[in-house]
Amino acid sequence: METRVAKIIISHAGKELREVELDKDKMILGRKPHNDIVIAHSAVSGEHAAFSYSQNDVFVEDLGSTNGTFLNGRKVSKALLEDHDVVVIGKSEIEFLAGPRVAPALPSIDLAPSTRPAPTHGPVMGAIEVRSGANAGKVLQLVKPVTTLGRAGVQVIAITRQEDAYFFTHVDGHMPPLLNGRATGKTAQRLTHGDAIDLAGASMVFTLVAP
Repeated sequence: METRVAKIIISHAGKELREVELDKDKMILGRKPHNDIVIAHSAVSGEHAAFSYSQNDVFVEDLGSTNGTFLNGRKVSKALLEDHDVVVIGKSEIEFLAGPRVAPALPSIDLAPSTRPAPTHGPVMGAIEVRSGANAGKVLQLVKPVTTLGRAGVQVIAITRQEDAYFFTHVDGHMPPLLNGRATGKTAQRLTHGDAIDLAGASMVFTLVAP
């Protein structure tokens, strides 16, 4: 089982200051010395923001700071981080570097849905196989009642599990994602084995496998 080794690199005025491993479930960044990550600058609030894990994802969350927290130039209250995202806090630029996460204790599946037929009987489990983008090659098994994917403020979908059925809903972002090449509305649509999803610049495939 791999350990989590996501990191942030803190820079000021274009000069790299230090690298910090996100080795706790939640790490607080702020000006005061009791924080996990200290940036001693007047533009940084006492407890300014938090970096936290949720399952295999890392989020940045503003803690009610005076000057705000910005992700890739956009002010955020809480947002999912992707590899090489840049968070600006005060005068500091913080680059997020994703690393391996704890591998899920679930059976692995292959990356060839086009050659693997859907199960014809018995219980099934849904999965998302990422084909392009920063997370290409990753497989996300849909074990939770609701799984959200995408980037807040850009495109976000929710995949809802109801027994052996999975439903796709566009929940955030002005531009609709594509399902099998067609723009989707806000109405939930049932997913079938092999459905193609284009979301926030990444191509994905929905598959059904026997657990």
